[in-house]
Amino acid sequence: AELGRTPFDISEAESEIVAGFHIEYTGMKFGLFYAGELLHALTVSALIATLFLGGWRGPFVDQVPILGAFYLFIKAFLVYYLIMWVRYSFPRLRIDQMLGFNWKFLTPLALLLLIVVAILDKLLVGVSQPIYVLVLLGSNLLIAWAVVMILRVYARVERKRIGEERPVAVSPEAELDGLVGQE
Repeated sequence: AELGRTPFDISEAESEIVAGFHIEYTGMKFGLFYAGELLHALTVSALIATLFLGGWRGPFVDQVPILGAFYLFIKAFLVYYLIMWVRYSFPRLRIDQMLGFNWKFLTPLALLLLIVVAILDKLLVGVSQPIYVLVLLGSNLLIAWAVVMILRVYARVERKRIGEERPVAVSPEAELDGLVGQE
């Protein structure tokens, strides 16, 4: 969401309907602006790769230190690819859709998970670490299964057609001109 790119750029969505920054900037200014946007995504990718994927760490970095830069580049590129994949795969969401999804689904689910973890933490005092992890994993999988079943029950169903399809009315002038029936 920090990148301000689709589908998370809701604050810019209204102005972009009339072309957004495309109106104010053209040519070299637009090119530099767009390059800055892409560089920002690459910087965030490198930061994510450093913080969460071990950055420059990898096999044989002790013997060949230049491999560290290579590993960081590969990890940052993979995160960048993932960011762009998400950006171009999902449509932009309206603010009411995003807020409804958050308040009606994600927040109650997060509170449920918090309660379950707190209860299991109190119940599993003195249990070995592998069993503790397996119980937490099992509870998360059980909650995920329950959420999928609930969503399946409340999923939107296709509306039932009341009547059959009818052809669109055609004006007599169009029939006389020979426009109807030609392909």
